[in-house]
Amino acid sequence: MYQEIYKSSRTRSKLSRLLLVTYALILYGSATSLQASGEASEAGIVGYLSETVTPKMMLHPQYDYLESDLKNTELPDPEISKRDYFRRAFFGFTFDPSQEIRVYYLTDYSQKKFNNQIARLEWKPNDSNKLYLGYQKAPFLWEDTTPSSKVKPIERSVSTRFWNEVVGLGSYHSGVYYTRKMEGGIESTFGLTHNIKSQSDWPDILNGDVSLYSRWVKRGRLDKKHGYLCGVDLAYQAYDDSGAMQGLSLYSELNTDKYKLLFEAVAGEIDRFGLEGARPFSWHVQYSNMLTDSLEGIVRASSLDTGSYGVKLSSAIRKAPFSGFQYDEVDSLYLGFNYYLNDNKLKLSLGYELGEGRNPLNVSPELSGVYETISGFRVRGHVKF
Repeated sequence: MYQEIYKSSRTRSKLSRLLLVTYALILYGSATSLQASGEASEAGIVGYLSETVTPKMMLHPQYDYLESDLKNTELPDPEISKRDYFRRAFFGFTFDPSQEIRVYYLTDYSQKKFNNQIARLEWKPNDSNKLYLGYQKAPFLWEDTTPSSKVKPIERSVSTRFWNEVVGLGSYHSGVYYTRKMEGGIESTFGLTHNIKSQSDWPDILNGDVSLYSRWVKRGRLDKKHGYLCGVDLAYQAYDDSGAMQGLSLYSELNTDKYKLLFEAVAGEIDRFGLEGARPFSWHVQYSNMLTDSLEGIVRASSLDTGSYGVKLSSAIRKAPFSGFQYDEVDSLYLGFNYYLNDNKLKLSLGYELGEGRNPLNVSPELSGVYETISGFRVRGHVKF
């Protein structure tokens, strides 16, 4: 049900159109001012644009090969999922008319239609405070809010995909976000947003369809070699006539110039869709190490207990074959390599994933013992500038 609401709301953002119009008006006003003073010229406008507008682009050509194996049943295995495509085709810009104000717009055209990623107006009065108005990822789940260019595995974990894609507590929301940096390496973020991942709707506080987010992060160093990060995210989604959802994420990171160890655990409660207090719990742990100056190895384990909510393996493991079953528990192991050709601007990634779904929900007794394994690999190119 939630997925249907989400899909039906994926229209172009009103905010993005407003920002583009604002941007055009500012440029027009600047050009008019230059012309009035006798300074307008093609070179002058080009110079102004080069100083204030920064284009953004990121391409992810990708190939997937994933197969499914149903166990303890005579049902046929689903067809192998294999395809080559653009996983992401990001295009956008930042416009900086002053040191305090910025317009940031980013869209994804990988599905041959514009899907907004970022469409916001930023106000930064000083180094300690930032206020964002618009559309972006809400501050819930550390792996999910890590930019796609910096996530080391090719796809995000089973844990993150459940809370983002299936439940909808994380990922993109329209709203207001405030971040403050404090002494001791502490940073806090608060968000007031719409309760559904949508590119067009805005919080209707009077009707109760609002989400609240809070993030607290502490960064520091253990010694000259080791840095650390630890944090907590809280999320609450209220629904005026059909319950609420809430979640808690705890995460930590230990890093050096060579390796990074990351752990995140997520728990929550879902009182929606006729469920009476489903309590999912999930986690993932990831270790990456620079084996050479250019080659990086990654291993990640992830586990999910949906608390009787249920999830398709094709949702927990992106684009896996769909067998028709929904499972209560899913585990995943990822092994991969990243080869950096030009820092993180040009990169080639190869990853193998092995997953398993157990305890199918809402099935006949003779199918209660069915479980399913997913195995396969992905290859991705990464170009960013």
